[in-house]
Amino acid sequence: MTDSSLYQALYGHLGGNGNIIDDVAEFFREGDEHASMNMVLNSMYLVIPALWIGFLSWAGVKVGNGISSAIQGGAKEAKSGTNDGINTSKSVVK
Repeated sequence: MTDSSLYQALYGHLGGNGNIIDDVAEFFREGDEHASMNMVLNSMYLVIPALWIGFLSWAGVKVGNGISSAIQGGAKEAKSGTNDGINTSKSVVK
């Protein structure tokens, strides 16, 4: 079994020669060697990318929250500065 085919990594020998009964019997006869290879290949094609996507999603959410709080903090400062300017100008005009 090679790692050049995602179909083989996902489904092993099933569908190889068109006779599913022979394929299942061959899978159980060969046992541990192919089972461990299937586990390694499945983790390489499915588990590791899923973890990678999860890590990047978590990092994206954290960065997005940081940017959002920075923008909100800057907006509060601008709003308070504007209110101070308006109050100062009102007191000068009176």
